[in-house]
Amino acid sequence: MRVHHIIKSMTKRFSVAFTTFSILVFTFLIVWFVFRTINTRSDNLLAAEDELDLLTQKVSSAYLASDSFSSEYFENSITGIIKDSFDLQALVVSTKSDGIGFVYATAKDYLPAGFDFSKNTSVPIVFSINPVTEEIVSTTAIMPEGKDLRLDTVYTVLAREEMFPIVRELLIGLLSFLLIIAVLIIIQPILASKVKKAVIAGEVLSPDSRKNEEELSATPPDASNIPEAEKPEHDLDMPVHTETKNRHDERSVSVPAAAGLYSPKTELGWEEYLEERLSAELKRAASFDQDLVLLLGCVTGLKRSDPFYQQLSQMAQEFFNFQDLCFEYHDGGIGIIIPNVDIDDGIERVESFKNRIDRHLIEDGIDKTLSVGLSARNGRLISGKRIIREAKSALRRAEKESSGIIAFRVDPEKYRDYIASRKSTIQR
Repeated sequence: MRVHHIIKSMTKRFSVAFTTFSILVFTFLIVWFVFRTINTRSDNLLAAEDELDLLTQKVSSAYLASDSFSSEYFENSITGIIKDSFDLQALVVSTKSDGIGFVYATAKDYLPAGFDFSKNTSVPIVFSINPVTEEIVSTTAIMPEGKDLRLDTVYTVLAREEMFPIVRELLIGLLSFLLIIAVLIIIQPILASKVKKAVIAGEVLSPDSRKNEEELSATPPDASNIPEAEKPEHDLDMPVHTETKNRHDERSVSVPAAAGLYSPKTELGWEEYLEERLSAELKRAASFDQDLVLLLGCVTGLKRSDPFYQQLSQMAQEFFNFQDLCFEYHDGGIGIIIPNVDIDDGIERVESFKNRIDRHLIEDGIDKTLSVGLSARNGRLISGKRIIREAKSALRRAEKESSGIIAFRVDPEKYRDYIASRKSTIQR
């Protein structure tokens, strides 16, 4: 994968994560603010109902003692009770027979326009309140001789003083979020720069290729200087058999210099570049602690000159979506490097790919199927030559199996133990 693709992918993931985080934070703050406000209002409403019960008892007692709303004793008693209540904004005491007997309001806005405080009236009063911060609370007191009292009150259930702490905590949450965002904005370019340097350090192509792919020489690279990883022969889950090289492997291929990195017929990468590219991808995967799978596939008897090989090449590039990771392999096969997947995920993807190829073979009247051999890095520090050998061994077995897919599996612990034992033997 090229540098700009990696940086673009990283930026996209950062944007998605940033957007998701912002939505979650704002949702939490809004829900928390509404919950705190509703909870405070509900608690104050319950307190107002309790206070009204106590007020009803005192009003009933004063009315029974004076038997009149206009008596001095009743007014003095009620006035003293009202002064003790901080949240009571309006009070109307009435009976069915006599109508409204007592009216109290902290402001004329609670009462109808033109209401005369000096006169009692039997006309019901409709309070004008703020439905968010105030609430109308009513109750009835049972009195002798059918003179039941009705008390209608207006209480403040959400005072301004109670909103200040809630708003302050909300602002603290918003400021904390903005501080985190500022830190992320500062850190993100630094992380992107470090990732870019790390990717460039492990870039697959040669220094000349970073200038322009079109200027590359297509001469196959000399892989004789690439060190081969230590080769455990008996500690692998599936042993590697010694392979006798045939003439096809020993042949020297001359690639036209004007052809570039890809074959002009199949648009796949030259087979001679597979090992070099695979070794670089293995280094990159090791630096990011990622896995990697190599696929080697072929249809028995298929040649590069056959028309179906063109379809196979095109479907491989479309399915895996990495042209620079798809290569020719032997006379009629393909080699695919699948980055950032383990062997189990690789098998699932390859099964879908094999099913697609097999369907096209049937449609073209070809009574053959695709055979696939897989191998993975699996936490090992391993060379491209070694993992190609493992995939070749798996492919040979896949051609004999009915499933058509064989995965080369290793035990990383046994592999590391073998490498350690080989190093200790060499030191001695």
